[in-house]
Amino acid sequence: MHDPTATARRLLGRAACAAIAAAALLVGCQASPPSSPAPPTSAIAPPSTDASPAGRSDVPDMVAALAELVAEADPVFLQSLNEERVAWMEGMIPPDEPIEHMFREFDLAEELLRAGRPDDGIRRFSALRNELIAGQVSMASKGPVREATQRIAAAWLRRVAEDALPAGSAGDPWVAPAVDGAAGSAAATRNARLELERLVRADVNDLAARWLLFVTTAYLGQPADDVPERARIDPAVLASEGTLSRFADVATDAGLAGARRQGGAVLDDLDGDGSLDLMVSSSGLADPLALYLGRGEGTFRDATSGSGLAGLTGGIDLVQADYDGDGDRDVLVLRGGGLGDAGAFPPSLLRNEGGGTFVDVTHAAGLFRLATGKAAAWGDLERDGDLDLYIGNQTVPGGTAFPNALYANNGDGTFDEVAEALGAQALGRTSSVALGDMDDDGDLDIVVTRIDAPSLLLRNAGVGADGALLPFEDATRDAGLGEPRWASGSVVFDYDNDGHLDLFVGDGGRALEAFDVLLQDVVADLLGQSAGAERPRLFHNRGDGTFEDATRDAGLWRVLLANGVNAGDLDGDGWEDLVIATGDPDLRALVPNRAFRNAGDGTFQDVTLAGGFGHLQKGASVAFGDVDGDGDEDVHVGMGGVYVGDRFPSLLLKNPGHGNRWLTLRLEGTSANRDAIGARVRIDVVGPAGARSLHRVMSSGGSWGANSLQLEVGLGAAEAIERVVVVWPSATGEQAFQGLAVDSAYVLREGDPAPRALSPGAPSAP
Repeated sequence: MHDPTATARRLLGRAACAAIAAAALLVGCQASPPSSPAPPTSAIAPPSTDASPAGRSDVPDMVAALAELVAEADPVFLQSLNEERVAWMEGMIPPDEPIEHMFREFDLAEELLRAGRPDDGIRRFSALRNELIAGQVSMASKGPVREATQRIAAAWLRRVAEDALPAGSAGDPWVAPAVDGAAGSAAATRNARLELERLVRADVNDLAARWLLFVTTAYLGQPADDVPERARIDPAVLASEGTLSRFADVATDAGLAGARRQGGAVLDDLDGDGSLDLMVSSSGLADPLALYLGRGEGTFRDATSGSGLAGLTGGIDLVQADYDGDGDRDVLVLRGGGLGDAGAFPPSLLRNEGGGTFVDVTHAAGLFRLATGKAAAWGDLERDGDLDLYIGNQTVPGGTAFPNALYANNGDGTFDEVAEALGAQALGRTSSVALGDMDDDGDLDIVVTRIDAPSLLLRNAGVGADGALLPFEDATRDAGLGEPRWASGSVVFDYDNDGHLDLFVGDGGRALEAFDVLLQDVVADLLGQSAGAERPRLFHNRGDGTFEDATRDAGLWRVLLANGVNAGDLDGDGWEDLVIATGDPDLRALVPNRAFRNAGDGTFQDVTLAGGFGHLQKGASVAFGDVDGDGDEDVHVGMGGVYVGDRFPSLLLKNPGHGNRWLTLRLEGTSANRDAIGARVRIDVVGPAGARSLHRVMSSGGSWGANSLQLEVGLGAAEAIERVVVVWPSATGEQAFQGLAVDSAYVLREGDPAPRALSPGAPSAP
């Protein structure tokens, strides 16, 4: 049975626990009678991994299966069921021991905040703080009074955020520099400042408190001159290192609405009309999927009703591919990742029926399995024209084993699971997966990043005489990979345009440390102080299948607290940039999302402030796509955290244009898979500075958030396109196309020498 004080004990640490114990002895807390029944004593068993819920032989449809699994979910084990956990805690028999009473109060106050009840959480934390102070507990560093006060301040800031957003609005107004009217309730802001000033007066080295105090000035537009000088943070810590025109959040005007928890996003043409659409998920077990169909000029209509998505709830991530080769893009929904050992749920394979309608074919395809899916990638591993699927699961240490899964496409709409036979299971807490030809031998390798375990490179050994895949080889050590050990999202891309695929892996913090270490390390890094947290990694491909760590030289050796990461060309100069969504489950983790401009010389410049990317609410998925058909890439950022009380609307950041030329390509495989996922593309252009070549790979990009499966390539100042060379992931190999013009869109069909021009937003099919 779950220990009701475990959360508080873990968060506070031994020193704080000892202080609570001393205070409890002095105060002599008295228990009161229970006001509601005790919590359930029966706990759900570890989830079955059979191909049907609870091991039954009769397989219900997916809607019924999900409804049953959600109904059986027990708040004792699943900490994302926050309202249910509050009811359970409030119904427990109060402990007799004063120390256990205080631990319970801390745990319950924290859960109230997570459940979206900040007023109740503030009252409970305030009462607990008063008891501790009465017991002569000071606001010492890392002590329980400080921990409670930090949470009270963060709760008031949450009230500010809620008040700043009118009902039904979209977007995050908390982006520096402050936007007029974004400050929300003056009373809530004042209360937050009073609590934070109390913290920094007691300990100026409390970087978490100093940062949150900085938030009230730099982000909420409050005066900074009355902040104690020794506690101030210079706004220059957010200064951009390069130039970028500011992206505006147009989510509300575009027709996107609804606050969600962290989840996935697919930004692609899902109804076949040539315009990009958006499907989004939210990781709450009962949270619905949503579908928005694009009108082609940058706005969307909510098309969820009638799309076939009703009852298909939950989803930590989404990734699209035309797995059956019928000309439209299907979507995989992943569930269970981040929920722990007791949070096993099946994925959903949504077959696109055309026109923005879907049907769940998970059972028929052979993909139904209760697991803890966190990330997935599609690719043709044996180059037979059919897309295979690799899914990264999360195994909690000491819990039920959920190995990663590899599903081989049989070419008839069904899949066989072959990971164990091919040595591709990669057990652990997988945080991201990616497929890419990392050694330039013509087939796709598998990159797996994990939490508290080395990242992996599983090298594709090709196929045997019978055409079947040979076992994968662990090439991690030989390739020079393995870090970071605490990893988040990843993306495979060619950042230096040398024709070889590089790898960026986001930092995932240190999950077993007290939370304030993570936030304090982010702030310490911004202040130029020593920070011991994990850092991201940028691995440069030497061209022989081995990599060098280029993180420091590239200017990316920073503490980011990354979640989703993805690559795209923000300014259209031909060099792919990075956008990183940041955050942590803790409600105090208000750290900005980040954007880094590729300077074209091997370095990246922080352009977060200049580009308007530094939103503070929790960031999750990142997806690039030209939603308005003007040739440059816009960015969708899925916002929201783990808990019910940390829902937030997503962002749609419109590219203002940077005066550069562009080219949009839609590839159509014939012997290769229909969308040519895995194809390598080289665009040779000429301009005022002479000739240059741009290198791209066809994929949906990073592992949390899916870019459109059309290549949207910035050409810089190019005046003409000499040729486009496609290396198809099939026996066709290399094919050159000529006669393409800048600022245009084309379909390139495998085997057809003539590119077919498209008007922006035109359907791909003739």
